[in-house]
Amino acid sequence: MATVIGVALILFSRPLIAGGLWLLDGSEAAMQLAADYAHIRIFSAPAVLANYAILGWFIGQQKTRITLAILLLTNGVNIVLDLLFVVGFGLASDGVAWASLLADYTALAFGLWRVAVHCRQLGGSLSRQALRVWAHYAALIRVNQHLFVRTLGLLFAQAFFTAQGANFGDTTLAANAVLLQFIMLTSFALDGFANAAEALTGRSVGRRAWDDFGDAVRAAGKLSLLVAGAAMALFAIGGDWLVAQLTDLPAVRATASDYLPWMIAMPLLAVWSYLLDGVFIGATESRAMRNSVWLGLAVYLPVWWLTRGFGNHGLWFAFLVFTLVRSATLGACYVHYRRTRWCATAAKTPEGIESAEKSVS
Repeated sequence: MATVIGVALILFSRPLIAGGLWLLDGSEAAMQLAADYAHIRIFSAPAVLANYAILGWFIGQQKTRITLAILLLTNGVNIVLDLLFVVGFGLASDGVAWASLLADYTALAFGLWRVAVHCRQLGGSLSRQALRVWAHYAALIRVNQHLFVRTLGLLFAQAFFTAQGANFGDTTLAANAVLLQFIMLTSFALDGFANAAEALTGRSVGRRAWDDFGDAVRAAGKLSLLVAGAAMALFAIGGDWLVAQLTDLPAVRATASDYLPWMIAMPLLAVWSYLLDGVFIGATESRAMRNSVWLGLAVYLPVWWLTRGFGNHGLWFAFLVFTLVRSATLGACYVHYRRTRWCATAAKTPEGIESAEKSVS
């Protein structure tokens, strides 16, 4: 599936990239650099998608050390090649694209080797006939369809944020891009606990071990809150220093510092969405995740419209409201499901019976 979708993205890359750049609507120089980058980077699509599948499979197998090794390899190769191509050969954004492309395929080769090794340890053999049974794909697609729509919503929210930021000029666009790396840093720190919750709650739901389910969520929640608090402290105390590490342009540094307070609040609002995403994926309740994102968008866009007079501050405020609504919606769904589906009495209620039948099917 990764190969088919990745090749399709490559074949339709020109209209897709053109459409994306049209939505971004930045300066001519920025758009040309973005186009050059995207036309190289798109060729990594099959590898990126296959790596997602491999990482997800190893997380499900609770082999998180292997997922860590794959991610370290990807980022390590990327960093080394970035330095070689950009600093050494002076290739600028083209060098960054080539570095990412080669890093993705290096990680794919390593991941496929680790899959082969682990499969030999599990025993059994590959059933080519099973790969041709549509029902196997249908079960996967049923769970993934809500995740797909949810991901489209997240991508739209981020793309809309970037496009509106571009209206304030290249300096603000670059400053927003720097601050978005703070969000990425937080997500990398929190995703580990979300992945752990995903694997542990998935096993608990399969066994209907609801005490273990609750213990896993509480443990992951405590650790996630500690990390979110540490991220807030880091951004409050060392935010300007972090900005300086990400850009050497004085104007971008100064602009990013103006909007830094929004980053200090972000981890506390976002931590719940990261954690509960893992819980809902593990429990295969992806519908709630989809609804939380689209409800967030339904609030995000009107709030942005009403706060346009505040410029980029209004844009950041709207993005934080989107994050808050998403976290609050997932929290409300978790409380509801914990009382009706993810509990010892679940089978005695209509919702519990429906959930149990869905899990069996």
